Amino acid sequence: MILTTRRQFNQCIKYDHCGEYVAHYKELTLRSVFQPIFSKSQRVIGAEALVRIYTNGQRQIRPDKFFHSKNYNFVDQLNVELLSRAIHIRNFSISPYRRYHLFLNLLPEAGQFFIESESLSQRLSERLKQLNLQNPQIVMEVVEQETHNELSLKNTTNQLSNIGFHIAVDDYGSQASTSERVTLLSPDIIKFDRSLMCQYMTGDTEPLLNAIQVARATNAKTVVEGIETKQQFEAMKRLNLDMYQGYYLGTPESLIPKVDIAYG
Repeated sequence: MILTTRRQFNQCIKYDHCGEYVAHYKELTLRSVFQPIFSKSQRVIGAEALVRIYTNGQRQIRPDKFFHSKNYNFVDQLNVELLSRAIHIRNFSISPYRRYHLFLNLLPEAGQFFIESESLSQRLSERLKQLNLQNPQIVMEVVEQETHNELSLKNTTNQLSNIGFHIAVDDYGSQASTSERVTLLSPDIIKFDRSLMCQYMTGDTEPLLNAIQVARATNAKTVVEGIETKQQFEAMKRLNLDMYQGYYLGTPESLIPKVDIAYG
């Protein structure tokens, strides 16, 4: 059964002793962590919400493994995504950076169901308003997974844009996050996969430079992910990208750390 009503969501979501919203679904526990995203001027402009999935035995399951696992059917994967989004928004609303942008991952296959279910999209907008958040604060990151119907994905992102959300293509340069998907979706933001930066740092500059050209041709803002060293950060700044993300700048935390610049 796919979760669709407020009552069903509220039965799964609790405010725990740590001061965070947590979701329980079957034998799984879902928690939010947030990784800050920085501008050229090294100011926080938003954060990406990431889910941490635990079994009742407290074994952690990597999200990418969970959403590709044959041990969980599509309904379970969809419900976990929906619940993750719900706790991410609630936790973001009580974080120090609630006035900035919240980046939320969107599975291509789940996105179609989400927008086709009027109650879900309407409830999300209503919930944001209740939490004193605005639709334009939300960036929906279409992850790199394949979808059976790219045109349906385009329709989904168009409808999300029409109600005020921003659209990003996540992990560009990996799997289905290609120039073809960018052309189809016309995203507001392109997030470059870390592999492009790593190639660039070893002297293979063409993949990242080509990705930057794709972004500029579509007037999309750019984010480079996975920055782990000062050397990488300095090299990426020289490319004059719009936004920067990675462990060197800020690690994923349960509540976003209150920092204004990348480093002192």
